Amino acid sequence: MIYKKGIINKLKINPLKLKNNLNIFTIDIEEWFHILDIRDDLVRFENWNNLETRVERNTDIILEIFDKYSTKATFFVLGWIAEKIPKLIKKIKNMGHEIASHGYKHELIYEIGIKKFKEDIDKSKKILQDITGQKILGYRGPGFSIKKENLWALKAIAEAGYLYDSTIFPAKRGHGGIEGFYRFPFKIVDT
Repeated sequence: MIYKKGIINKLKINPLKLKNNLNIFTIDIEEWFHILDIRDDLVRFENWNNLETRVERNTDIILEIFDKYSTKATFFVLGWIAEKIPKLIKKIKNMGHEIASHGYKHELIYEIGIKKFKEDIDKSKKILQDITGQKILGYRGPGFSIKKENLWALKAIAEAGYLYDSTIFPAKRGHGGIEGFYRFPFKIVDT
């Protein structure tokens, strides 16, 4: 178990006290060709502009449902999508939902390394802030791809000015997850 007595690999965590139970609904805004397990030349980044997009139509359906039931959510948006369809991001924001970053190119954090990771999250954040006119507070990595071996990403996320991260999944997953990790909101204190 990585979480033990408030210490995570030399990072100290302080659990946040919430006044009552909080249910949070989140959506990752990505295309069908951003699925991480597809390793085909067709879906390489260089070909994305040539592929049929479905995200706008599908997001509109979700937005209609949320509007019907007065539900708000956080939308973790890929910078690439925001760049291609800025009107969709404005629509999500104007309907009262939070816009957060899902990175730019939907690459696994542990595969691209710290330098490319920092460039990716900075680029995405700038695009989203330029479109929305507001500060982007949150980040979620593709595939929940923070593992024990790349906890350095948390420091990079904080240094990029994000106030929270929603990447760590508290169980083992195909592309990440940390079994036994603390599963409630917490703040990391650099030690």
